[in-house]
Amino acid sequence: MSIKWFKKKTLQSIPTRTTILTPVTPQPIQTRLLTLPHPEQQKNLSQSMTNVNIGEVFHAWYDSYNVPIESRSYFRNTIVVELNDKIPYPAGTWEAAGIRHLQVRPEWCNAGVLAHEQAHCSYALLTEVEKLLFETAYNRVQLDPYIVLLHGVNTYMNQTDRLGRHVEGHAELYRYIGLEKLPETLKQFYPKTL
Repeated sequence: MSIKWFKKKTLQSIPTRTTILTPVTPQPIQTRLLTLPHPEQQKNLSQSMTNVNIGEVFHAWYDSYNVPIESRSYFRNTIVVELNDKIPYPAGTWEAAGIRHLQVRPEWCNAGVLAHEQAHCSYALLTEVEKLLFETAYNRVQLDPYIVLLHGVNTYMNQTDRLGRHVEGHAELYRYIGLEKLPETLKQFYPKTL
């Protein structure tokens, strides 16, 4: 076998630009058969500042997401929760003077939105090191079937993940997948929700 022959055969085996196809990654069969444990809850335009019972919404969240009894008073009493029909977004959380706040528009006041926002409150309990560990662990489980499914239907999560805003990924995982289907390696990063 000559070097010239070897080079010719090697070059022939390299695909040309016209033969390279963009690979299509088929969705695994088990992912196509899965459903999100907590599907999207749409806004309810009949809900207003006068007819939303925030206590009932908390109980719906407690029951749907199996919030531990010993953590419920933290989420209900330590965090200042308010309905606000003036905010330009469905809901939000922040900290001021060492106190966590959560506001939600009445039409968006449901167990899923509350779960998302309370996941932010849970995330705020993590140390900076734990937040970095969450990011690493989260990046390692991207092929989990439920996470693949969630990425397939949740454009908000996809956008924020690309920006490196894993705090939103953290909240969306809890909101849609819940702790019952969350990969075990991530559960430690949801204090007070387990």
